[in-house]
This record gives sequence, structure tokens and C-alpha cells, in this order.
Amino acid sequence: MYYRQALQQDPNNRVAHYNLANALYRHKKFQGAIESYKSAAKGEGKNIKAAAYYNEGVVQSYLKNTEGAIDLYKKTLRINPDDKEARENLQKALAELKKQQQQQQKQQQNKSNMNQKEVERQLKMLQEKEKNIQERLNQKGGGGNQSKDW
Repeated sequence: MYYRQALQQDPNNRVAHYNLANALYRHKKFQGAIESYKSAAKGEGKNIKAAAYYNEGVVQSYLKNTEGAIDLYKKTLRINPDDKEARENLQKALAELKKQQQQQQKQQQNKSNMNQKEVERQLKMLQEKEKNIQERLNQKGGGGNQSKDW
């Protein structure tokens, strides 16, 4: 409430935006937190900008937006290359992205294998139908070698 009051008096107060974002994050209001972090990152102050990018990256990670989190951690490190936590979180997010890509690839392979099995099953059914038809024709009198009466 106090951060919102401060923003009513000065809508460009980046510290108030940053603190509001932190409060919203703690209350699990993630979309509001993201918007406030974006507002806090606008402007020239490097420290608040890096902190806003980092914390927004944490929110994006929590929301399973791994690629968004990676981008934000990279922005943090461009501003503050010595940020160990941003570097560690970037490494974790990159590992998570690799894991997600491997899972997607495995799912696609499984789907492809299932499709191949379905095709083989359908082919086998058609071959059996053809075999049954041939057997019926052979039982009716020589399998169609009858002379035509035209």
C-alpha cells in the first residue's frame, strides 16, 4: 500500500517500483511483480536495473519461462559481470533449458515410433484382409479363373 502511495506521488520512482515488485512477488502476484520490475529497470541507475532484471529472472524461472529467465540473467550480467547469483542462476536455467529440449526430442521420437508402429499394424491388417479375400475367391471356384459368360 505504501509503495503504491509513493508511486502516486512520483510515478517514475524506480525504487518504489522495485520494492513494490518485491512485495508482489512475496504475495505470489507474479504478473504484477513482473510489470513493476520492468518499470524499475527503466532509466539509468545500473544497480537498481541489474537488481530488477535479476529478480524478474527469478520470477520467470518460477513461472517455468526458462528462456525469458535466461535473457534476464544475461542482462543482469551485462550490467554487473561480478554477480555470482545471476551467473549461478543462468547456469541452472541453461541446464534446465537443455533438459527441456532433450525431453521434447524424446517425446517426438516416441511419437514417431508410435506412428511407425501404427503404420505397421495397419499394413498387417490390410495384408490379412487381402489374404482372407483371396481365400474366399479360391473357395468359390478357382479364384476367378472361371470363363466369362458374355
